[in-house]
Amino acid sequence: MPLPSRPTTPNPSRPAALNSSRPAALTEYVLEHAPRPGGRTALIDAHTAATTPYDTLLTAIAQVRAGLAASGVTRGTVVALQIPNGAALPVLLHAALSLGAVVTPIGVLSSPQETRRQLAHSGAAVHVTCPPGRPAHGPGRPGPRTFTLASAGADHDFAGLRHDTPPAAGPPPCTGRGGDIALLPYSSGTTGHPKGVMLSHASLVAGMAAMAAAHRVGADETVLATGPLTHVYALQCALHPALRAGARAVTMRRFELTLMLRLIEEYGVTRIYLTPAVLAALARAPEAAARHDLSTLRLVVSASAPLGAGLHHRAEALLRAPVVEGFGMTETGNCTHIVPDACPPAVGTVGRALPRTECRIVALGTGSPLGPGSVGELQVRGPQTMTGYLADPGATAAALGPDGWLRTGDVGLLDGDGNLRLTGRVKEMIKYKGYQVAPAELEDVLRGHPDVADAAVVGVPDPVAGEVPKAYVVLRRPTSLEAVRQHVAEQVAPYKKIRQIESVERIPRSATGKILRHRLTAAPPAGAAPGTAPAGVRSRQEGGLPRPAR
Repeated sequence: MPLPSRPTTPNPSRPAALNSSRPAALTEYVLEHAPRPGGRTALIDAHTAATTPYDTLLTAIAQVRAGLAASGVTRGTVVALQIPNGAALPVLLHAALSLGAVVTPIGVLSSPQETRRQLAHSGAAVHVTCPPGRPAHGPGRPGPRTFTLASAGADHDFAGLRHDTPPAAGPPPCTGRGGDIALLPYSSGTTGHPKGVMLSHASLVAGMAAMAAAHRVGADETVLATGPLTHVYALQCALHPALRAGARAVTMRRFELTLMLRLIEEYGVTRIYLTPAVLAALARAPEAAARHDLSTLRLVVSASAPLGAGLHHRAEALLRAPVVEGFGMTETGNCTHIVPDACPPAVGTVGRALPRTECRIVALGTGSPLGPGSVGELQVRGPQTMTGYLADPGATAAALGPDGWLRTGDVGLLDGDGNLRLTGRVKEMIKYKGYQVAPAELEDVLRGHPDVADAAVVGVPDPVAGEVPKAYVVLRRPTSLEAVRQHVAEQVAPYKKIRQIESVERIPRSATGKILRHRLTAAPPAGAAPGTAPAGVRSRQEGGLPRPAR
């Protein structure tokens, strides 16, 4: 199906600050200052220790670009990349993008059904994967042409796609235009079906430029990307800024806490991009951090969910480096807010809106703009926002207003200095007798209990209150759930108290660390005994837990 281009000429219906008439290509922007020649290292594979110099990276991109072109890839062709972190991913990504193709990244953990749905919905003509390889189509159904790589590293022939070409003198020229769609990632799909998010070259470059104004990565730095590069957080906030700066980027194919700490020490990592889930895992194993020299760390960035003051302070103490928070979405292709690296960390805030980005808080339900200190839904507007959802005009209209404001679905407030404080999601807010209760706030208090390793809070129906907060906790050791509940009650307003509590073996999370609350609240298997946890989440409830007075 055809993918629309995003206009790059000024739109008179929008403020001048949000328009850009300069076409931009992501590959040209990312690799514009790539060091050459000289063999300066661009990429390090954390699991093999293999290094890829910048000149090798540029040559490989040019050679794979030639192979993709010979295979029929041209401007507008949709190429699906389903490969783990490693040198192959940026090579294939930029080889395809420089041809004007659209890249739809697919997570390596996606099920065959999820993979087939994304391939079909995106209209992918080419599917590049790694063993064990996901089937591209069902029996008897036509599917995209599939190329299976031998590995995710750079020491192979890219499944025959690599053609000999003269050594690259610089970033390959882009066949497409700045307004063309570059990336088609699919939203997490925690509610409803995943949606294809159309991000243009121009919007992705605008997001990177705004980010660079707040976080100035130097050529002497080493950046560690712990998350999957199929998500915009790791790709656009960690890898691409490092490559643009001529710095080194270390990639992990799968997250391991001890490996992460060893990499910081071994390669002198200066910047690392994490999620609250990773920092919570670190807080549960303080002795691991103590065994490593982390003195090279200059900055730790946390995004994907509110961090919480307690975990923020513990993370800074363990990593011996400043921790800052940022906010962004797949729909914005990068951060829209982040605490600048030149400023002292501001606990509990993701900072101000980045340059050329506007934000406002509107009342839940009515959409009326609110002043500083008022809690409501966050809306953002800027040149980095998506064009829309592929083949879903209804969802596009629901998320993106005609005036350019993107409804984020996140709840928060702006303080007097314009800093954004996030408290939760619109659909996650618990409505207790008319009061709004933010799960993230209660989760931070729960994780402050010495016997709680992780926690999630959801709203459950109640005939009197409408909804009551229910906590799911992962315990470090056997303890009284009632004592945990009382720990929260002593620190929050009466209407925020935990009314139900249950212990589970794990908190289900997405690849980016977001809590999958719908899995916690899913109906138990048919025929299960009362109180049985949802499938895949083992639990226990403390017997005799009294129903608290309302």
